[in-house]
Amino acid sequence: MDVTLQIDLIKNKPIDWPRLEDDDFIMVAGSARPLIDAFRLAHVEVIEWLETEYGFDRWEAYQVLSQVGTSSVSNIVDPQYTVVAKFPKKYLPQPEAHSLFGEPLYAPANASFGWDGGWRISGVIVRPSRFFRRG
Repeated sequence: MDVTLQIDLIKNKPIDWPRLEDDDFIMVAGSARPLIDAFRLAHVEVIEWLETEYGFDRWEAYQVLSQVGTSSVSNIVDPQYTVVAKFPKKYLPQPEAHSLFGEPLYAPANASFGWDGGWRISGVIVRPSRFFRRG
């Protein structure tokens, strides 16, 4: 089995916990004691990542992460517990493009547009004007 690992050092962009990506997820590993603190730290960092890099509002990020996110306990042997919080990439905003009327031309993957003017993602309604970053 071959594994390719890429590590990027981005200067002047501090983060609190390691951020990981694969083809399907963005992930954060948080370590602390007790276990609930490791869980909280990992999830807060994912929410901050969704805010800063993908244009989510804090409460929208919290709500969508609680609906579609997953987590796993990765370490309970060391003095510090480690939890990995995962957010599926298929729910991240697509590249920004708008019609002449200002409405987005791209929907989040696996989303449907509702008559109330919002995208439905696993039962969560996200308004396009807040879900997509505008210039």
